[in-house]
Amino acid sequence: MKLKIKYLILSIFIILFLFTCKTSNEDVKKSKEIKNRLMERIANRETPPIYKDWKNYPDIKGLDKYRLTAKFTVSWDAIEPKGESANWGGDGTLLGLEWDRTRGEYPTLTKNIINIEEAKKIYDMMHQLNPNIMLGVEVRWDAIKDYELPPNHRWWKRDKKGNRVKYGQSTPPRYEVNEKDPAYLKWLGERCKAILDTGVVDFIFLDHILYMQTHAGDPLPALKAIRKAVGPDAVIIGNTHYVMMKEISKYIDAWGEDEPVPNTVDVIRFWEQPGRAQPRFNCWEFYGIKDDLKKMRYFTTLVMTNSNASVRYIDHIGSTRPSPWYDFWDVKIGKFTGSLYILNDCYAREYSNGTTVCNNSGETQKIIFNEIRERASNNEKAKKFTLEKKDGDMFLYVK
Repeated sequence: MKLKIKYLILSIFIILFLFTCKTSNEDVKKSKEIKNRLMERIANRETPPIYKDWKNYPDIKGLDKYRLTAKFTVSWDAIEPKGESANWGGDGTLLGLEWDRTRGEYPTLTKNIINIEEAKKIYDMMHQLNPNIMLGVEVRWDAIKDYELPPNHRWWKRDKKGNRVKYGQSTPPRYEVNEKDPAYLKWLGERCKAILDTGVVDFIFLDHILYMQTHAGDPLPALKAIRKAVGPDAVIIGNTHYVMMKEISKYIDAWGEDEPVPNTVDVIRFWEQPGRAQPRFNCWEFYGIKDDLKKMRYFTTLVMTNSNASVRYIDHIGSTRPSPWYDFWDVKIGKFTGSLYILNDCYAREYSNGTTVCNNSGETQKIIFNEIRERASNNEKAKKFTLEKKDGDMFLYVK
């Protein structure tokens, strides 16, 4: 009898092991399929790759939020507790996904997501409008609102007096979580996986990576836990500002927020380096006066020539005001067909419909082609062009 019980227990363990292996293999296969699909979207882009964060819709009249978002290559939004999505920024989040609280759960203590069927319809519609758009969801991993956990929960970070630690950069107030708690980290990874498993989210976005590293602690445990849960091929984008983070770059792509640093090009190239399994969907943000078209062109072409990243030129800080949109970003330059090279001391890269050039040389340069080209910024047609320093342009083939 005892021998039969031992065999029964052993059989159960074998079945569970095989089931786990099968599930793991299926997750890996699915993750690779998603990775390949996203890499195709990168390769198939035909206009300058511009991204949108949260509610930064472009200031274009006559388009709803779906058609406004469809103008971008990368866009991320929030996932709110049930009942809050409709109030977020006035007209709700793009996909409308919400954490389920039908049984009265605190928001951070659930990984169940609702509105998936409706979100699937929106996701499909978005890809009819723009087949190459990539849609993400932000996960608040470091600081949450006071009602999202029970007041005495162990996951709150507390000071020496036992008080919750208020996060310093948010309205309404948020409080930091204990990002080193093993149980919290495991749960955080499971939540991120649950979001990606909906099939309507292409990537996870994490804010405050640099803030945590420089002010409050080490973000690496959280990044490792999330990467372990979602697999090596899933896309995670994090707010690293313009900082080269060697260890962190193994786990995430970068969002460069705020004014760039003197070595901007080095930072962009750093985050494009090989060695990570996931596609590189880095995003770089630049500020300037709205009507400074030269500066807009310079930063747009700087990113286009030095990387496969997305870019944005914006005239304000904040995520709920309309952002500029430029005709330059609607130019059909085509798919990239080569890598960075130097053209008369300027950065250049070939696309299927022309050549993108960025003058980072420090002085005005002559750009000469063997055939007549059309300059995207002013429709000038010629073989020889002048490109001022700190300017860029796209030179289209003339058919």
